[in-house]
Amino acid sequence: MANSKITSQGNPIPNDAEEEDRISKLPDAILTQILSRLPTELSVSTSVLSSRWRYVWTSVPDLVFEFGEAIQRDPRFINFVDRILALHNPNERIQKRGGE
Repeated sequence: MANSKITSQGNPIPNDAEEEDRISKLPDAILTQILSRLPTELSVSTSVLSSRWRYVWTSVPDLVFEFGEAIQRDPRFINFVDRILALHNPNERIQKRGGE
C-alpha cells in the first residue's frame, strides 16, 4: 500500500478503485440532473474533468445565474454569461435571478 493514492480526507484509495470512474458511466440524463443541483458556474466547470464531461452541462435543464446589480456591469461576468449562452442547448430553459 506504499504506492496507494490518498483522498482529500487522508484516506487511502484501494488499488482496484484508482482507475474506476463509476459516475462517468451514468447516462447523460442522470448526470444532467446531478449538475442541475449545482450552481451554474460549478456545473460548467465540470467540462474540464474529461472528454466525457465536456458538453454534459449544455443539457442541464435549468441554468441559474444569480447576481446583484453591481456584477451585471462587470465585463468578466458578461463574457461568462455570453459564453454559456452560446454553448448551451437552446431547447433548455434559462432562469434569470438577480438585481436584488
